[in-house]
Amino acid sequence: MGVRKVERISGRVGGEAAGFDLELTWDGTRLKGRVGGAVVGKDVNLSLHSGFVTGRVGGSLEGFDVAGSLQPHAVEVRFGGNTLGQDLRLELSRGQVRGRLGGSLIGNDVALEHSSEQLSGRIGGRRDGKDVRLSTQAPPEVAALAAAIAFQLLEESAAGAGSSG
Repeated sequence: MGVRKVERISGRVGGEAAGFDLELTWDGTRLKGRVGGAVVGKDVNLSLHSGFVTGRVGGSLEGFDVAGSLQPHAVEVRFGGNTLGQDLRLELSRGQVRGRLGGSLIGNDVALEHSSEQLSGRIGGRRDGKDVRLSTQAPPEVAALAAAIAFQLLEESAAGAGSSG
């Protein structure tokens, strides 16, 4: 078996003031790196085996598990546990990534476009959503998963900013 090429996934989800940078690598079986900065960000450590992705975003106390299916034309992943988690369901077709993060009532639409070197678009609505601007040659399903992770971390960060516990 030959040496796998490592692809970088870098860019930003969200605006300049309220957003997170992404610095991740993808080697065909592992998505690793960091979303956000040194203080506010979280580490990403996911593995892919036989089309199933598992792993963790963040540490053992703060963060969430990731588990589900990652295929060339569809992503079906759960962030977090059964009670407090969020489902991510995406369909990829003809340069488009469409789907939803969360449920039908409380959730966010995903509308992204991919080319050979970038993934861009928006997760969430016009008012509360976040722009996605990533540079990568990684598969679009992997880049879309990375963007959704960053969005989820932004949402958690915003929710946590107003609470004291």
